Amino acid sequence: MKQKLNFFLAALLISPVLAKAQTADETKRLELTAKEYLNIHNTGDSSVYRIFLKKNTSSPDLDAKVFGFNNSWKAIGKVNAVEMRATGPRGIEFLAKEQKFGFWWKFSIETDSLQRFSKRRVLPVQLPEAGLQTGALAKDEVVKQIDDYIENTLGDLFSGNVLIMSKGRLVFKKSYGKDNEKKPNTDTTRFGLASSGKMFTAISILQLKEKGLLSLGDSVKRFLPELRNTQVRDLTIEQLLTHTSGMGDYFEDPDYKENITDLNDPETRKLFIEKTKLDFLPGKDWRYSNTGFLLLGDITEKVSAVPFRQYIRENIFNKLGMNTSIAGNGPGGGQSTTDEIATFLIGLKSGKLLNTTATKMFLEYTVNGLYGYGTEHNQLSLEHIVGHSGGFINQCVEINLYPKTDQMVIILSNSNPPFGHFLANKIKELLLRK
Repeated sequence: MKQKLNFFLAALLISPVLAKAQTADETKRLELTAKEYLNIHNTGDSSVYRIFLKKNTSSPDLDAKVFGFNNSWKAIGKVNAVEMRATGPRGIEFLAKEQKFGFWWKFSIETDSLQRFSKRRVLPVQLPEAGLQTGALAKDEVVKQIDDYIENTLGDLFSGNVLIMSKGRLVFKKSYGKDNEKKPNTDTTRFGLASSGKMFTAISILQLKEKGLLSLGDSVKRFLPELRNTQVRDLTIEQLLTHTSGMGDYFEDPDYKENITDLNDPETRKLFIEKTKLDFLPGKDWRYSNTGFLLLGDITEKVSAVPFRQYIRENIFNKLGMNTSIAGNGPGGGQSTTDEIATFLIGLKSGKLLNTTATKMFLEYTVNGLYGYGTEHNQLSLEHIVGHSGGFINQCVEINLYPKTDQMVIILSNSNPPFGHFLANKIKELLLRK
């Protein structure tokens, strides 16, 4: 499923390269421009935004730009900046921690030829190294601070279940808020999985690879020769799994709203795949692609000769005793409980779903340090967190394994994004204090 904040993941994969060596004076001017913008942002004042933009841009869309500044303020609020870094003679970026929820954002500033403000981009990021604090906390203090953050910082903005395990023992397990039928959430409440279901798709592909039924280097046309889209036919399974295919996102297609209930219909899926145009040369860049995983679901069905949901149920859920979980489709979806997702993570780590080589590949391989085979990655200090997030209407999910410290964090929520993501960052900060 689509992340409601699709830019959430895109934010992690922007890595500007310096166009030339910066002089000290150029860097200083860029920093002054960035600090000026930061001061303007932190006012939260539309009239100040308008004066600043009128002085620095010649765009006829001044009202639209002021509107954008206002939206950034409403979404983020006041921030404190760290780690300014020039990205070229006309660009600079910095990390910033907002003050209300303690979440982190990346601000990218572009300037004109005189290094005066031109435009900016603001994107959320997973907890950065700069967000780690010193002083390890006792287990009781970690539990207390997590509960306090949910109850008193997020409050009614978060409704869902949280489960944390460390070295095989339960550390934290609690339900908050009410379900979609206005009944209190409990241990048995099932939540939508959104894009975190992509992990099941990736595991299915790796299982079929283990059986010798496909190779990651195989092209789409080997399994779906009926596709007419010549750009898609030559894509490889690996490119689809790692979001390096160049395919886009059917959620952004104008036809999507008309067909939103029909994604389980092969003809509807085919519609989106056939009309796809690649954004870049396959294997040469990265873009999060729900359409690519839609295609992986079709390949799984073709190779296994059973419907996708049946494959997931028989080869993942039934193997692990996930008796109440419901499978989704290639891009994600489905439903589960925190207990059954914990069962899934334990079974995955212990080799019940994949052999040793494939398990290691699934948990550790990345194409860019941030995304692997249907997995998201976050390197923090000595820990390499792996899993997948998800967001949709009334769904905000974080499934995270901490392999080196032998911990897992599962957040399933029936509230809207991004508050489950905020909570995941807070828990990382508490569990990985130096």
